[in-house]
Amino acid sequence: MARVFFALLPDAPSSARLLRLQEQYLSGTGPWRLLPVESLHLTLAFIGERDDDWIEALVEAAAAISLAAMTQPSSGWLWLPSVERPRVLALGVTADDVLRGLADQVWQLLDEVDWERPGRPLLPHVSLARMGSGRALPALAAAPVVELGWARLGLFASHLTGAGPQYQELWSVASGQSSGQT
Repeated sequence: MARVFFALLPDAPSSARLLRLQEQYLSGTGPWRLLPVESLHLTLAFIGERDDDWIEALVEAAAAISLAAMTQPSSGWLWLPSVERPRVLALGVTADDVLRGLADQVWQLLDEVDWERPGRPLLPHVSLARMGSGRALPALAAAPVVELGWARLGLFASHLTGAGPQYQELWSVASGQSSGQT
C-alpha cells in the first residue's frame, strides 16, 4: 500500500522564486523546518493509501491527461490546517479557471477508477515549511505576489521516513504535452 497524490511540480524559475521566499522570509525566523526545494509541489488531489493494482490502473488511465502551459499568481501565506492549529506554512496559489479545470480533469479521471471526490473545495498551495504542534504562531511580513509556472503534473507515492516524506514519481506529463507525447 502506498499513499498517492496528483501534484504539479514548479518549473525551474518558480522553484528558484520559492527558494528565495524561504530564504528571505523563513530562514532562521521561526520554529519550523524548511522543506527542500525538490519536495515543493501543489497537490491537486490527495488520494491516500491504495494497493498496487489500483495504482497501476490509475497510471494507465492517466494517459488521457494533458497539461497546458500555465502560470498562477500566489495569494499570500496560509497556515494549515488552520491558524488555530498551525503545522504547515504554505504559499497560497490563486485558483483560476485554468487550475480549476485541470483539477476537474484529474477528478474526472479518479471518478473513472471509482474514487469519490471529497467534499472540501480546492485550496491550492505550495507547502514551504513544517512546524511542531503546540508552537506559537510567528509573525511574518506579508508574502509578495509571485508568478508560479509548472514543469509537469505527476502522480506520486509518498513514503514516510524519519527525515520526512520522500516522493516517488509514478507517472507524469510535461507542461504543454499530453501523456502520449515523449
